[in-house]
Amino acid sequence: MHRLIVFGVDGGTLEIVRPLAAQGLLPNFARVMEQGVVGELDSTFPPMTFPAFTTFMTGKNPGGHGVFDFFERVPGRYGVRFVNANSRRSRTLWRMLSEAGRRVSVIGFPVTYPPEPINGVMISGFDAPGIGARADRSCFYPASFYDELRGAVGDYIITPTVDMLRAHEDPSEGIGAILDTIERKVRTALYTQARERWDCFAFMLIESDFTGHRYWKYYDPNSPQYDAGAPEELRRGLPRVYAAIDQALGRVMAADPEAGVLIFSDHGFGGASTKTVFLNRFLQQQGMLKFAADNCDSGSLGARLRLGGRLAMARLKDIGLHYLPETLRTPLLRSMKIGNQIESRIRFGGIDWRKTIVYSDESPYFPALWINLAGRESAGIVSPERYEETCARAADALRAWRDPETGRPLVRCVYRREEIYRGEQVERAPDLLIEWNYDEGGYSYLSGRSLEDNSGQSVRRLAPHEFLTHEMATRGGSHRPNGMLMAMGGPFAGRGTIVGASLSDLAPTILFCQGLGIPQEMEGRVLAELFNPAFLSAHAPQRIAAPDGQLAPAAAEAPADNYTEEEREIIERRLRDLGYL
Repeated sequence: MHRLIVFGVDGGTLEIVRPLAAQGLLPNFARVMEQGVVGELDSTFPPMTFPAFTTFMTGKNPGGHGVFDFFERVPGRYGVRFVNANSRRSRTLWRMLSEAGRRVSVIGFPVTYPPEPINGVMISGFDAPGIGARADRSCFYPASFYDELRGAVGDYIITPTVDMLRAHEDPSEGIGAILDTIERKVRTALYTQARERWDCFAFMLIESDFTGHRYWKYYDPNSPQYDAGAPEELRRGLPRVYAAIDQALGRVMAADPEAGVLIFSDHGFGGASTKTVFLNRFLQQQGMLKFAADNCDSGSLGARLRLGGRLAMARLKDIGLHYLPETLRTPLLRSMKIGNQIESRIRFGGIDWRKTIVYSDESPYFPALWINLAGRESAGIVSPERYEETCARAADALRAWRDPETGRPLVRCVYRREEIYRGEQVERAPDLLIEWNYDEGGYSYLSGRSLEDNSGQSVRRLAPHEFLTHEMATRGGSHRPNGMLMAMGGPFAGRGTIVGASLSDLAPTILFCQGLGIPQEMEGRVLAELFNPAFLSAHAPQRIAAPDGQLAPAAAEAPADNYTEEEREIIERRLRDLGYL
């Protein structure tokens, strides 16, 4: 068994790391790439943070662990609820290590709230509530570690707070908040490392993803959103944050130089176009969806009022999330019933279900399609006998959809959920998943809400002033399927390259490094290419059955998120600040 440091870099990409390392800005990443093993790491499909990190922790695809998005559908309703660890239907790597007697420290990983009891300490990540982005006692296991850590290094900050509409006015404010958050997290990590010699010390920084969404458009001169007149401080934002993460890596490795280090990201990153697709508008134009407001021309004042109220509520919510002080924000948003109910209305409230056979939640990055299936949806009209026919009709229409400027297909491929996912949780996934093509230059199309756009078009280029909102100001960069993987020291090989690695391979690989067998339930493989020949000759990966009673937790009928209204508002703002809502 070898002690191991697992260092997560949310959205980390070799497209940034390699050139910055070549410029001498990332000496620690450069050393690992030179002395260890490096390569790309395949993410989940689509490459989203919550399902990706859950795949890392379980060794399963989303069809096996049950986390597909930041939200999950409420069975039998046109509604959504926030996802957290209660949505996960599989054992985690941390639990398996703990049950084998390994001492484990886990800091900052998403989809770990509420924290699970492990043989060590855990601080929940992105899905944890906390007033002002400060983690409270509920985010810690054991809870006593909260008081200990707070007394030693201060509050643990979950995410930085950045107002991108102030970026030009005060360019140092946002980057300063991000760098301060990284430093606070590193102090937490170093304090925790100093407490004892952990068998597995896992630490994750989300700030690379946070910065990619906001500052990619300033860093990349070829980006359609690039602003040549932006302050130099904004253009240097992305390199500065990666440099801070590089320093964090160096400090964590120096705290336990005998441990092996495994560095990975949940997905990659790239730039975003100025073109936006409006998926439900496209479905309407294809005769597969009808908006309630479509009845307005025939004199339906009620439909107009419902649509106007829905849009007004969305605007008021944005004002409440970003402009009011917290002492006023929470009461106001509670009175608006912020959270799952409001998000459900914004996503689904304007659709006439009696005349709709296919619809989308129009999520900002990777929208998918659902069939309005009778017996599953509360107002479903597609009979089970017509399910396959309806899926095929929608898929054919998507494949024929063209960019009006270039004439190129917008959609690369349409998949049935069974083609992508495997396992007992597949039925929780959307019916059809879309692999989008990139716009010219390799930039991602954006996704917009059809009922908040009055152009009537299903795809169009946004004007510069349309990016001057809190939501669109965070949409300069988008996820890519190719993350990164590095390993150095301990049992790992030197000076090598790895290809074909996947997120689901990391949990089996970590268990193997810790001298444990690989449960049959895990889909991934041990990445033997990472290890030196001596270690492989002395250790052979073994598959083992899960002990009785140690399989995945049973699905619960109760809402998975278990947040209070105040906590939902906190998570809502965090997701919206990242552009995920």
